[in-house]
Amino acid sequence: MAKINQGIKCLVIVMTIRMKPIEYTDDEAMPSRLLRIETSSKPDKKYQATFLMKNGKYKGPVHFGAKNYQDYTTIKDNNEAEKKRQLYITRHQKKESNLWKKSPDTPAALSRFILWEKRNLADAISNFRKIFFLK
Repeated sequence: MAKINQGIKCLVIVMTIRMKPIEYTDDEAMPSRLLRIETSSKPDKKYQATFLMKNGKYKGPVHFGAKNYQDYTTIKDNNEAEKKRQLYITRHQKKESNLWKKSPDTPAALSRFILWEKRNLADAISNFRKIFFLK
């Protein structure tokens, strides 16, 4: 417990979450199809994605994209958008690059390749499907 100037006590908890790539032990558990991307049902997220896995089960919704922040598809100025894109990639590269490559059904991969790859959302979704061989 720490005291603030007005005498109010508060407890600060710092948690570190380490994101590890999903190790698919069975090829059947891999995503085979991106079914849809729609507006998120969570108030603090932009979108949610639903996947069909190779084993026939559904995964989702996978929520991604912080609602109160801009992304590559929403920034109007091309120069500013490109600068922010590079900053985003640099900031997330070290911790999340394994997730980007191995696990398309994670918020990290969805944010990177849907929100920060192409200027147009429809083009980004199409490109995401091609990158990860999703129908």
